[in-house]
Amino acid sequence: MIFSKLKMKKIIIQHETQSEKKAFKEREDRYLDDILDLEEKLSYTNPVRLKKAIAAQPKMYDDDLLHNNKLGIHTTDSEETLEDA
Repeated sequence: MIFSKLKMKKIIIQHETQSEKKAFKEREDRYLDDILDLEEKLSYTNPVRLKKAIAAQPKMYDDDLLHNNKLGIHTTDSEETLEDA
């Protein structure tokens, strides 16, 4: 009886783990697709610069937050920004 309960718990945990791994992989794939789209749209020839831009202003690259009216984006002119423009 105890053995069967433990076996069921193990199966449930394995199923939940597989579901979470699948969901994480889907989110990761969407994120990578978004980065590739941004590279194409913003003409970032150097992906490192794009990653720095995303790290500096994550709100600007978050699709859910872009539709928020209270979004405040602070920009600074740097040589890299001017080169990309």
